Amino acid sequence: MLGHLLNEVKPLTATVMARIAAAYVLAVLVAYLLAATAATQAVLAGLEGLGVTITLGERISTTGHDLLGMLPSYGLLIAIGFAIALPIAAAVSRFLPSWRAFGLVAAGALAVGLIHIGLNSVFETHLVAATRTTVGMLVQVMAGGLGGYAFYRLRDP
Repeated sequence: MLGHLLNEVKPLTATVMARIAAAYVLAVLVAYLLAATAATQAVLAGLEGLGVTITLGERISTTGHDLLGMLPSYGLLIAIGFAIALPIAAAVSRFLPSWRAFGLVAAGALAVGLIHIGLNSVFETHLVAATRTTVGMLVQVMAGGLGGYAFYRLRDP
């Protein structure tokens, strides 16, 4: 049975490798843009809860600032997490092809969730303030899942 499955594996041509690499980069960007934007909006919502008035212009400006500012750290962590999780899920899905979409979504979500759990356990604080609440953590995990879904849709068009 294993031999039969291995015979059906597609060869990794340069075109396939380029498509997978592009899908990976775009998946990381999707997850990062959603996660960082959600984190910024959660902080701004908290400030509004304290009575601070936040204009639309300030929201946009703050979001842009955070997207650039968090990229070298949070973006890199998501890229590393996806570099580990997505190939594992893709490899497993070769044996369970009907579960490919679920596996890649779960891998993206798990990668982002484990990033936050790991950061919290190492630094004993939530480096992304939004993850201090269950809802905030779930939104971050969902951003990872959407990144995994982007990888699924872009990897095998």
